[in-house]
Amino acid sequence: MNYKTVAASLLSRIQRCSTPLVLVGEMQNELGSEGFSEALRLRWLSCDAESGGLTIATSGPTLEQLRVVSNGDFSSLEGVVNEDNSGGYQVGDEVI
Repeated sequence: MNYKTVAASLLSRIQRCSTPLVLVGEMQNELGSEGFSEALRLRWLSCDAESGGLTIATSGPTLEQLRVVSNGDFSSLEGVVNEDNSGGYQVGDEVI
């Protein structure tokens, strides 16, 4: 799972569509199961009670985090994920 790819996919979806609402299956297919889970955990995606679908977070700080991460800067994820020895981030990494 690549955080950069997940963030870029979500930003792309926001730019090409007029609404932040997305379908669960669409996001699972686009992000993969691990990317989808991480997007939910990081609150880049949230449940929309009215539609039964998902909403891509569009708040200022979250959009900025998506932009920064999609450019390869993972500093905004400090305290959320740890870097492993290969220089990448892994699903489930947490700071204890």
